[in-house]
Amino acid sequence: MEIRLVEKPAFSVIGREGSGEPGGAWIRALWDDANSRFAEIFPIIAKDRLGKAQVWGLMSDAGRGFLPWDERGGLYLAGCEVRPGASAPDGWTKWEVPAYLYAVAEYTEGTYGEVFREVTEDWLPKNGHTLAGAVHEFYPTSGALELWFPIKKL
Repeated sequence: MEIRLVEKPAFSVIGREGSGEPGGAWIRALWDDANSRFAEIFPIIAKDRLGKAQVWGLMSDAGRGFLPWDERGGLYLAGCEVRPGASAPDGWTKWEVPAYLYAVAEYTEGTYGEVFREVTEDWLPKNGHTLAGAVHEFYPTSGALELWFPIKKL
């Protein structure tokens, strides 16, 4: 598995927020809701150099401290990265993600758990790292899905 290190400055995501246990169907329901309403936030979405939206599945502890989930789960935000200073419209939630150094690994829907375990139980310890926050999912407009493991707050 290839893992790359990425320094990402602080950024904002506006999306649909929910909470629950790991692996629950509630996350799919959040995505269904967000996908059906993205037109509402289209004017404030940040675009990449190709003009494509930056879509994120963010995770945080229940206190919104961007700490990893525990056995009870935590919070999840299904949304898009937005331009600096953007405000969340009614019914939407905005999260301000701190700057981190991330270890980024690609996955498929079928390998999510395997990649997550391999990075957290093997790669991070072998390379002298620990999680510095909650893991996030990034959905590029082309290519494989990505898990972003924060390893150092910047």
